[in-house]
Amino acid sequence: GTAASFLNTKENESFAGYEVRDRPVRSFADMLYALRWLNSWDLSQSATLNLGVSGLFGPNATGSGNRTEIYGLDAYLKWKPVVTERGFPFVSWQTEVMERRYEAGEDKVLLRDRGLYTQILWGFAPRWAAGLRYDWADGNDPRDPMRDRRRRVSPNVTCYPTEFSKLRLQVNVDRPEHLNKDVYGVWLQAEFLLGAHAAHAF
Repeated sequence: GTAASFLNTKENESFAGYEVRDRPVRSFADMLYALRWLNSWDLSQSATLNLGVSGLFGPNATGSGNRTEIYGLDAYLKWKPVVTERGFPFVSWQTEVMERRYEAGEDKVLLRDRGLYTQILWGFAPRWAAGLRYDWADGNDPRDPMRDRRRRVSPNVTCYPTEFSKLRLQVNVDRPEHLNKDVYGVWLQAEFLLGAHAAHAF
């Protein structure tokens, strides 16, 4: 990765087929830098749009002076009527596109990974929401089958028992190219908050 890959490396550890080694921090060039820009527009009384740009820059541990760069573009659109019941109903759409440029090995071979996700969430009743998410990722290094093209579709249902808690059931249908078959997963998420009531999001 970008941040922890050069700390506490294990013996014979590798990334994408390239050996990972200890890399001490000697200067500001060995630090990780993150940039983020976000802007919001009220399209109407019922619709709001957020657009964001992000960047992450830092060293990696596959060679002396090797760098990693990650770029992202994201959008979030939400609609809800002027009059709601505890914030419901609503419809939101969120998507992000990312690219990673990774210098690997002493020859600084440039590895490029791209990915995106897009999801829609429908708050159909107070404290209940249903969603559908699609993920896509692709690398360009035949030395590592785990970086091949893969797609995932994830339907989910979320319940908010209180304003401080959330329960989500999600099913993942994942197709990695190197397996040439679908892989299924089921996830149950539980979340709760302690402390003062948080400010409501738009």
